[in-house]
Amino acid sequence: MARQDGIPRVALAQARVWLADGKQLRRLSLYEHRIQSRVDKNKKVLDDLQQKRQAALQRAAEEVALLTQLAESKGETYDIERDYPRQSLPPAI
Repeated sequence: MARQDGIPRVALAQARVWLADGKQLRRLSLYEHRIQSRVDKNKKVLDDLQQKRQAALQRAAEEVALLTQLAESKGETYDIERDYPRQSLPPAI
């Protein structure tokens, strides 16, 4: 009979552990949600910046093409380094 008396105590102890762990799991879930939300916001900012950078690069490429055509129509050579020095260009990927 002594063995059966210990079973409710063990079950109660296990229940307490589960309750304590449950609080920790809820906290972890909350923190995970907050972190994921921040990651999503940062990714959106990064995507926006990359789109702006790509658009600016596209505009610069179009301008270089037009300036090259203009110079060739005048029998000249267009110097890209003059208008777009290497330091001002984004690094190659």
